[in-house]
Amino acid sequence: MAWEDERPRSSTPLGILPSQYHVDIEHFVPVATTKDRYSVNEINLLGQGDIMLLYTDGLTDHRNGDVMLCDTQLEQILREAKSGTAKDIFEAIRSAMCSFGRMSADLTIAVVRRL
Repeated sequence: MAWEDERPRSSTPLGILPSQYHVDIEHFVPVATTKDRYSVNEINLLGQGDIMLLYTDGLTDHRNGDVMLCDTQLEQILREAKSGTAKDIFEAIRSAMCSFGRMSADLTIAVVRRL
């Protein structure tokens, strides 16, 4: 058996090739890489007024000495900003983080608010 035969084989990860019936199919080249029609399950996770906060560990690891922002202030920040827009909520978190202490890691935050 040749060494090449022992290597793991891989394929394109699931879900990254567009369906040939995708609304933006004309933007995908070559068309030969598209998949047959497949269905997507839709789940309504957010109710009216709900907020979804997606973030990387830069938020959970943000600390001032031994005190972590997530453990001590994040819930209160969200409670105070919950009636604002997604941008308002983001700005409240960012402002609190800047005043809490120097950032020590990179951070990504996405705020989604269903109106």
